[in-house]
Amino acid sequence: MYSLHACIFTCTCRYHKSVYKMERGLPPNKMVSHLRATVDQYRGLLPVVQALRNNALKERHWARVFEAIGQTFARDEGFSLQVRS
Repeated sequence: MYSLHACIFTCTCRYHKSVYKMERGLPPNKMVSHLRATVDQYRGLLPVVQALRNNALKERHWARVFEAIGQTFARDEGFSLQVRS
């Protein structure tokens, strides 16, 4: 069975490959460069989201995360980093 993380990683790699092909096969345009930037930004966030989903994170870890990003948010029962389908 495919894990959700593996599926997201595979899809992101597929988008990255598609953008590469578009850059090679299409005349230069703003849309392809915008899509490339969006895909690259998303790819950069995947390891962060994966790390924040770690069940071993303690309150002290979350305090450091909140300090690093300069804001806090409620981590109540509704809080989730799960991808919803």
